[in-house]
Amino acid sequence: MSVENFIPTIWSAKINKALDKSLVALSLANQNYQGEITGPGDSVKITEIGPISTANYTKNSTSITYSALDDASKTLLIDQIKYASFYIDDVDRSMALSGLQEEGSRKMAMAFKDGVDSHILGLYAQAGTTANLGTTGTPITCSAGTIVSRIAQIGKELSENNVPTEGRWLVAPPWFQKNLILAIGTSSYQPNLPALENGFIGHFLGFDMFISNNVSHSSTTWYAILAGIRDAITYAGKLTNVEALRLSAQYGDGVRGLYCYGAKVIVNDALASLIVTE
Repeated sequence: MSVENFIPTIWSAKINKALDKSLVALSLANQNYQGEITGPGDSVKITEIGPISTANYTKNSTSITYSALDDASKTLLIDQIKYASFYIDDVDRSMALSGLQEEGSRKMAMAFKDGVDSHILGLYAQAGTTANLGTTGTPITCSAGTIVSRIAQIGKELSENNVPTEGRWLVAPPWFQKNLILAIGTSSYQPNLPALENGFIGHFLGFDMFISNNVSHSSTTWYAILAGIRDAITYAGKLTNVEALRLSAQYGDGVRGLYCYGAKVIVNDALASLIVTE
């Protein structure tokens, strides 16, 4: 080969960062029991106190009876265990790609969070507010012509289950925003407010609204839109191990991480599941 025909490959120290998903569900669940887990297989008993009733009282004549505080409990299982790994070739390291390990670590964290996001949004079957909101067998339409009434219906059902209006959120697939804009325009739901988290699209009818590609769905047959408050879902997770090691089969270093987590709907009526088709 002549020198003239040799075309060198230039290695850039600037790393092209792939597009990341918008991950929203973790910010919408509470993490009240985060500090109580140590690793895979742990479980946390969550105590609940039942309602207290009232009775009429007449001065000097009513004999007061006392209701026992009956407690029930739910169990948060740390039953999801995921690993992720990558390696850095010595050639890449020698070509001054100093940001490879940092970017690889960031992408590993994103992969873990993506799994958590999908897991939490997959809890739609545990929602306690489902009346008049469709089913996977019979989803209801959520077109530009019906989308406002669907959002209003979710709010109505939550309110009838005594769910507070403060802090309500809703997570929907990306096409949801398009239909909402077609229905009401952009000014009515304040899409230009500063983003609360990735995926935030605005505030409308009492809901902070988010879009996510991790909304549970079956092809394009149905989508499970979730709505509720932070008290509805609890989550706990822990990065139990991160190791850097020299690989035996390649000239390079490997990095691997192990992450365990669990999520549960603990206030069922505070979570609504709207099963729709576009």
